[in-house]
Amino acid sequence: MFGLLEIVLDHQARLTFFTLEKLTDAEFGHTLALVMAGEILDFLETPKEMVVLTELGRIFLVEDIADRKTSCANRF
Repeated sequence: MFGLLEIVLDHQARLTFFTLEKLTDAEFGHTLALVMAGEILDFLETPKEMVVLTELGRIFLVEDIADRKTSCANRF
């Protein structure tokens, strides 16, 4: 999940799903499952064929591990 979020961030926080799939070197179904999980966690949005990093996703990527645990515990 973190690797996928970092790929999206590295591409100006938005790219097409098909570009993302090519960059991951994973099977299509695996990439799709990770994107869907990111969407459920509110880290990603998927308007049409785009994959867009949300503000929460950006914050999550820059936090250290202890802060991630705290913010996730408070969120869920």
